[in-house]
Amino acid sequence: MRVSSSQVAAAEQRGMLLFPTKTGETEERTINGKKQEELKSMCRDYGLGISGNKSTLSTRLQEFSAKFCNDPASCNLTPVKRRSHKGPREGPKKTQPKQSANRRAAIIDTERVTERSKDTRTTDEMRDLLLWADRTRARLPYKPPKPDTTQPSIVLQTASNPQDSSNPEHPSISQSSHAHHLNENSTIPASTFTLSHIEPPNTSPSTSCVPSIVSPSKVPTRTITLGNKISLTLTVDEVKHISVPATSFAEDIGRLNQMWDDISPHWKNDSVLIISNHAIALVYWPEVFKKTGLWSAHKSAWTEWKGTPDEFWQRFKSKDGEKMSYTAICAYLRMERKKADEDLAEQARAEYGAEFKVKFSYRCSKTNARVAMTKSSAIAKEYRRLRSA
Repeated sequence: MRVSSSQVAAAEQRGMLLFPTKTGETEERTINGKKQEELKSMCRDYGLGISGNKSTLSTRLQEFSAKFCNDPASCNLTPVKRRSHKGPREGPKKTQPKQSANRRAAIIDTERVTERSKDTRTTDEMRDLLLWADRTRARLPYKPPKPDTTQPSIVLQTASNPQDSSNPEHPSISQSSHAHHLNENSTIPASTFTLSHIEPPNTSPSTSCVPSIVSPSKVPTRTITLGNKISLTLTVDEVKHISVPATSFAEDIGRLNQMWDDISPHWKNDSVLIISNHAIALVYWPEVFKKTGLWSAHKSAWTEWKGTPDEFWQRFKSKDGEKMSYTAICAYLRMERKKADEDLAEQARAEYGAEFKVKFSYRCSKTNARVAMTKSSAIAKEYRRLRSA
């Protein structure tokens, strides 16, 4: 039911506005001459926002008053009656005990007491604790673990005497899977087993019981052949211990030309990478560092250095014929790679057509859904892989 127009007019003549109360009544309040904090307090009383200056707050209160006069039900401030669907709570709120507390209660038949730094127990409490320990030991007796009955077996094989084939064969030890199991779980190496108190059918001074040991797996290596025909063989562990100092050719690009290839006439037998007292030219770096986990640290710089040394300055000259700076050369190479990737991406879209979203996609780690590639560099990399497959 709307507020009567006469009541609204009478309030306006007195410079007052009509507002609802929490008891459902109507009250008159003025906003004239109020400070900003007082206007904010009035807005809080009616659940209105308190942001803005005095003009904004006054307008907000006037609009709320007009809304109340037109539809008092929409501005009811009386608390909403709530009906509990579970009924009144009896006692304090109970929390679910931890799993460790449940396990303790299943094993120990007493309540847990608060531990204190000072022993305040009485003589009776100490005696009760000993009685409880006796009860628990009788209820839960100690069960020693079952010993491991599996015994390692040794396969006996006959080893013929190469000097006298007519002699009876002598038993020898062969490492089987059981012996390997013993080697992993025992402090005695399986390859050192000897047979004692076993007499051979026919002894011979030339026969002996020799264990046959499986040869260890070959360690993966890589061989780099230098320009002077010297071959260097390295393991992955040896490569990982190689230290390459931070190198920049920004101030001396000619030195890059001297270090690039050891068969070039510009080679000075000098390099930032030294292995076994041999200077390693930059052109061999992929052979040295690839598939060791270290190539990614050198790939970016090596790609910027890569090029034909003899044609280097012919290519990287400014419009005035001057040599380009190192920064300008790197920027030029990046632009070239970007342009090449964009061209390959367009070629891949045209070549695969409707299958592009299937061939050039990846699985999103957040949604676990297949998403089409958008970066030209990623598309170009995948396109090169598909063409080489």
